Amino acid sequence: MASSEPSATADSSGQPVMAADLTHQGLTDEHAADIDKFLGEHPALTFVDFSNNEISDAGAARIAFTLGKSQVMASLRICRNDIGDQGAASLATVVETCDALTNIDLSGNRIVYDGTERLALALEKSTSMITLNLGWNQIGVQGAVVMASALEKGTTIMELDLRGNRICTSGAKALAEALRKNSKLTALHVSHNEIMNAGAEYLTSSLEENKTLQLLDLGSNRIDATGANCIAGSLAKSVGLQTLLLCVNELGAVGAEKLAEGVAANCSLTSLDLSGNELGDQGAGSMAAALGRNSSLCTISLQSNLIGPAGGVQLADALAKNPGIIALTVWGNQVGEDVEESISNALEKNKTSAVAP
Repeated sequence: MASSEPSATADSSGQPVMAADLTHQGLTDEHAADIDKFLGEHPALTFVDFSNNEISDAGAARIAFTLGKSQVMASLRICRNDIGDQGAASLATVVETCDALTNIDLSGNRIVYDGTERLALALEKSTSMITLNLGWNQIGVQGAVVMASALEKGTTIMELDLRGNRICTSGAKALAEALRKNSKLTALHVSHNEIMNAGAEYLTSSLEENKTLQLLDLGSNRIDATGANCIAGSLAKSVGLQTLLLCVNELGAVGAEKLAEGVAANCSLTSLDLSGNELGDQGAGSMAAALGRNSSLCTISLQSNLIGPAGGVQLADALAKNPGIIALTVWGNQVGEDVEESISNALEKNKTSAVAP
């Protein structure tokens, strides 16, 4: 028996195994028979994690064949393996046929266009899929386009992760057009995709029509003050977005000033991440002014933004004026111990007020 053969044991009550952690087991396609046997011996499994192994297309096909017969498998993770388009196509059959499957994570593989297209077609047929993670593959612009087509036609997907796929501005545009017609998706992750200012504008402007998307991740996309101005205009009109992630972009003080106008006018946003944007004291002041006018934000992250004591004081004052803010992160700045303590005290007071009868 192979040393890397997957194994699991029933719990102390003798109940059948329902979840299996098979990460870091050194599993390869050569262990396909062992994997097949394992899955067959545990028909009650609802969750299996094959992450961080060396499974490629042949192994994925074997897994798909066995899981295709499952009536209870709800969640499957095969991230950070060596699965390409053929393996993705095999797993797409599981998406189509396994009515219990709601979540599949294929991030960190080498899936390109063909595999993405096959998965997109499977999503159109699935009646149960909720979450699909294709982050850190190689789907590119065309992969984003076929995934957008599936969203536009209508799927059950509520969360889609496409981080790190170089979908660029054109891919973002296709997704934005789909968002205008899609009424199911609640979370879209497109950070690290080189969508630039234009891509950010496409996506956020779609929120003026889309009322269901609650989380939008635009981190690490080289968005600057021009993009921030476009985002601000859309934020002022959006009524559904609750979480906006803009960390590690290039907003600067001018971008913060522009974005603050949209934040101040927005009434749905509850969480905002602007970490790593070189806002400085001026940008911190702009955001502090926005917090004084916004009535929905609860958490805001401003870490690593070159903020000094002057900007920190303005943020602390804003917390005193806005009891709705219960979390403000400023580590990685140079606001000083006294200001950090003022911010901490203000947050504690706001949290106490939030739970008071």
